[in-house]
Amino acid sequence: MNDNFGEIVRYYLKHRIPLACSILLVVLFCMPLDFFEFSGLRPQVSLICVYYWVEKRPYMFGYISAFILGLLVDVCSTTPLGINCLLLMIFTFALDKVFYYIRPASFVMDWLLFALMSFIFMILKWLIFALYFGSFLDLSSISLNVFSTITFYPLIAYINNLIQLNLLPQERINE
Repeated sequence: MNDNFGEIVRYYLKHRIPLACSILLVVLFCMPLDFFEFSGLRPQVSLICVYYWVEKRPYMFGYISAFILGLLVDVCSTTPLGINCLLLMIFTFALDKVFYYIRPASFVMDWLLFALMSFIFMILKWLIFALYFGSFLDLSSISLNVFSTITFYPLIAYINNLIQLNLLPQERINE
């Protein structure tokens, strides 16, 4: 064992940077707004972060990170405990399978794939909430949420890209 304890801790903490930054972004976007017009424009930042990190660094953001992020979203949004945890873990599993076969070559393709995956995620979330509450919820608020999530994707992806380039070790190719 050539690694000392400090190097092991530093390695562990570097691999938790995506989760820590995702938690920070979720908390930032869960803050209450004083504007009634913007109350419905709450993008699913957790969904964007899970998508980004599972695509770019899947070994740093796995099922446990998705569970922790889902738990935070459940607490912040006062939804029944465990629904977002389950959905984000299913989303992580689906993304693992999708990214095994498809790797978006450009940002536009990445954005379109995210739009499709977020639409599927929101429909699944709508169905689970309908089963939980015993009645179907209004689709207009869900469609507004999907639209705001897809619209905010470039901003959150840009922030995550800055974190990836500046705080995480760069991957070596063909070494």
